Order: sequence, then structure tokens, then C-alpha cells
Amino acid sequence: MAMRRREPPVPLTIQALGDKLDQLTAGQAGYEDLLGRLADGQQRHAEVLDVHTSKLNELISGQNAHTSLLRELVRGQERLRELVRGQERQTELLEQLLRSQGGNPPPPAAT
Repeated sequence: MAMRRREPPVPLTIQALGDKLDQLTAGQAGYEDLLGRLADGQQRHAEVLDVHTSKLNELISGQNAHTSLLRELVRGQERLRELVRGQERQTELLEQLLRSQGGNPPPPAAT
């Protein structure tokens, strides 16, 4: 950052002091305006973040519901597999029973 050259002190008149005070006041007003705009921008940003947070929460809820449905589907598939295994075992036992009684098991079902 470049250093400003300091001017030698000059005795200030009341008019000069008034001018300096006017400059400081104008500068202060400029900073207050900038701070006001910054605060407005932060407020708008906070509002947008609230909307995004709400949308993310909705997405998370949907994802959780989807995960629950997938778990139910997996449990259902596992139950179906158990039923199929039980059916296959039952078929094997019936075929053994038929053979032991001298009968022929029926032909396999066409798939």
C-alpha cells in the first residue's frame, strides 16, 4: 500500500476546520450508506439461505422416505426368496414321498 505524503501542518482557520468537518461528515455518511447496503445484502443473503435450507430439508426428507421404501422392498424380496426356498424344499419332499411310494414325480413346470 502506498504511503501518503504528509503535508506540513498548516494553521487551520475556522473556515478550514469547518471544511474538514464537512469532509469528515460526508465520508462518514458514505460509510454509513455502504454499511446500510451491506446490511441489506446480508439480509437478502440470509433469506436465500433460509429458502435453500428449507429445500435441502425437503430433499433429505424425501431421501429418507426413499431409503425406507428401498429397505421395505429388500425385506419383501428376502421374504419372497424364503417362500421360494420353502416351495422348492416342499417340492423335493413331495417328490421323495412319491418315489418312496413307487410313483413318478410330475414333470417340472415349464418356465
